[in-house]
Amino acid sequence: MRLRPEVLQSGAAETDLVAQVRRSPAAPQFLDALRQTAPDLRAIPQTTYTLYREFERCGAREGYEAVYFAKRAQLTRGVFEMLLGDDSPRDAVHDLLWSICEETSWVLPAHEDQGPAFRELKPPPRTGPLGAHTALTREPDAIDLFAAETGASLAEAVYLLGERLAPEVRQRVRQEVERRIFKPYLAYGRGHW
Repeated sequence: MRLRPEVLQSGAAETDLVAQVRRSPAAPQFLDALRQTAPDLRAIPQTTYTLYREFERCGAREGYEAVYFAKRAQLTRGVFEMLLGDDSPRDAVHDLLWSICEETSWVLPAHEDQGPAFRELKPPPRTGPLGAHTALTREPDAIDLFAAETGASLAEAVYLLGERLAPEVRQRVRQEVERRIFKPYLAYGRGHW
């Protein structure tokens, strides 16, 4: 399955929606809230293997999820600033988009599909560590809520900013959304949700 070329390409340019957002009296308040939530766009938090596996080892979700959501908050701030006409966060937005595309999985550790017991919301039976064939090593075959949200956020960023973003960044986002969201959905057509 291939996304149509016009999808994720055109960009908002100067649409009525963008003009309305720029004129909105709520825009400065929203931007202030984003700046408080994500004060620094240059320091991109890293979603590491060790943080990801904390949930498997001891049930701790907070470490990985804090980094995961902080990175996405930074992206939201950068995209909104650019949407308002400030191109200074362009490099940070490029780096954030690229960093999110580089994540091994967009599925949160607590949502990692680990079989029927997991789907029934029972603790997965474990007699030892996970094997080698996990969500971190196989091609994406499941879509959780936050993987879908990530795909939508990246696609929205590329659509809204369009040609203000580097062509290879737009292409990378397109490839990752297709690989992680559309292909699994079309291939498996299932969800435990």
